[in-house]
Amino acid sequence: MDLADLYYVARRLRSWLEMRIIPEKMENSVPLYERAVLRDIVESPGGSIQSIAIRLGLSQSMVSKAAKHGVSQGWLSVVPDPQDNRRTRLAPSDTWSNQLAAPLSENASAVWQALLGQDLSEADQWCLERAFHLLHQTLKSLDPKED
Repeated sequence: MDLADLYYVARRLRSWLEMRIIPEKMENSVPLYERAVLRDIVESPGGSIQSIAIRLGLSQSMVSKAAKHGVSQGWLSVVPDPQDNRRTRLAPSDTWSNQLAAPLSENASAVWQALLGQDLSEADQWCLERAFHLLHQTLKSLDPKED
């Protein structure tokens, strides 16, 4: 497997998973960079505009614009930084967290079966879950630490 193959799998998996999680009305009305910011806030709540911009490789103004839109739609909450009252942190709002809770808590076995079909053996399913668990741990450990 080369990088092109890995990229293809990652892109297809991401698209398929987002269709299961993101409300359809939001998928078509929110620009791609805003969806990236919202996704990052859901995956790593409590980040600052600066830390999100660094993590995503976006300008702070783009992240700020996406955050303002998310707050105005009721998807995000702004929380004061406990160490520095001049800064704020971003987190999913309670309403949005509740909307995302059901699809995000779906069992991985059900996801693999829906994506790959009922013919997936238990051994293959175990291998997939183990590989994704290790990949998740490794990627989370590489995330920049909060400032």
